[in-house]
Amino acid sequence: MECSQPRLMELISQNRLDVVMGLLDPFLATEQATNTGMLLELGEALLRAQAAKGADKVFAWLINQDRDHGQAHNLLGIAKVMQGDAPAAEQFLRKAVELMPQDRPSLNNLAKVLMLKKDWAQALGFLEKAWQLNGQDPKAPEMELIKNCRTQLGEKTKPLMDNPISNDPFMKLVPPEKQPAKTGLNVLIYADFNVAGQLTKLCRALNQYTPHKARCIIVQDDYLQYDRDIIINDQNGRQVFHDLNEIHQLVRQADFFHIGRQALNLPNLNFDQILNEKNCLVQYFGSYLRMNHKKLFLWHLKRNIAAVVGFGWTQAFPLHRKFYHIQQFFDPTPFERVPRLNPGDAIRVVHAPTNREIKRTADFVAAMEPLVREFKVEMDIIEGVDNKACLERKARGHITYDEMGTPTFGLNSVESMAMGHVALSSVNPHVLSYMPDTPVVRITPESLAPLLRRLVSDHELVNAIGDRSYEFVRKHYDEMRSVTQFAHLYNGIKYGFFHCDSGLPLEFS
Repeated sequence: MECSQPRLMELISQNRLDVVMGLLDPFLATEQATNTGMLLELGEALLRAQAAKGADKVFAWLINQDRDHGQAHNLLGIAKVMQGDAPAAEQFLRKAVELMPQDRPSLNNLAKVLMLKKDWAQALGFLEKAWQLNGQDPKAPEMELIKNCRTQLGEKTKPLMDNPISNDPFMKLVPPEKQPAKTGLNVLIYADFNVAGQLTKLCRALNQYTPHKARCIIVQDDYLQYDRDIIINDQNGRQVFHDLNEIHQLVRQADFFHIGRQALNLPNLNFDQILNEKNCLVQYFGSYLRMNHKKLFLWHLKRNIAAVVGFGWTQAFPLHRKFYHIQQFFDPTPFERVPRLNPGDAIRVVHAPTNREIKRTADFVAAMEPLVREFKVEMDIIEGVDNKACLERKARGHITYDEMGTPTFGLNSVESMAMGHVALSSVNPHVLSYMPDTPVVRITPESLAPLLRRLVSDHELVNAIGDRSYEFVRKHYDEMRSVTQFAHLYNGIKYGFFHCDSGLPLEFS
């Protein structure tokens, strides 16, 4: 018997489903089974005829050919529900929502499956998003389901016509005057550690200067006391934030994930299943990248997920088209230049090691000890204090020894140069290819002691390099530049790099 798609459609209309099931496998082996439109039409006809197993086979075949076909995932989810396989249905419907975050049927279908397992909170989140996409119509079909979920959650008195802005968790950190202009992505910044306060600074800047809305979740706090949004564990590993419902809501409503270093899984949140090449990037810093670069590169190669690194770290990776360079996030405007040295003034040399072995602190101390005896020089090793106290002590210095254990200078040097210090650090040719005008004094274990001796014996040289350092940071480090780069990069990853207009024009005030 003929097994073309038109013939199968005719047999379905005649309710000859047994015959159709016998012809499905031969049909899927034909050239017609590569036609997406024919497969969708056939699968939908099988669903309407309650032939869920046949529809399952057709949509699974389609997904095998096109793994990113959102509608096929949605319809396969329906077929799984009809067969009583709710866990599989949830899996396919979540993928449908991931691929089509603005698709009301997929949102509603996923919510209904979640209601079957009595996950009222998650179901409510998807239903409310579908309702907003429906213009918040009080007669929308989502309303009865929303009422049901809220009743189950004990929210009987909660108004059903809530202000979407007041209920949007991504609006929490957005200044009130900026809220009407927030037409971009919900960006969830998530990291194991807030390295140098970079991620919370980025979060604030996204909310202040771009159309995007942002929140920031840090798993592990530290003693440096940077700006914060949600901190899950304190510096001693004790859980201090217990509202996992808020975290789940943020994850559900996020359009884009900015991952710092690594995405640690949380209860009922498996980021391996959430992250994909269209909804995230991973930003790397310092030692974590150096220590794990082979493993991380293979992970990115497998997942095809983008990574962002500073100029100094690329040599740790084989070059790959998915790796982008964005300068470290730093705003120099709050920093004032330290007073210039006059003849006879004591020179203060500071060092703030986070890891003495990596920074080679012992080499620094050995080089400084004879200078402290011979010259009017003070040495200040800054450890165990928060960022504010560290900056206060740096503000009394003139020279900063940063490190010799890595290929480039870090934010420690940048902070110091923003104050007009002379910064000493490793700087390799790769970094110099991006920043040939850097005033960082390049040091090696052999050159450290003679360079320090030359500096502490020449006040005018310290002043001159300090002036260059102060101007260099203001030329190369700009909070607005960095946040603009990230905002455009999110849109490029999400919507594609071959479109001049992503549909979300960025306007910066």
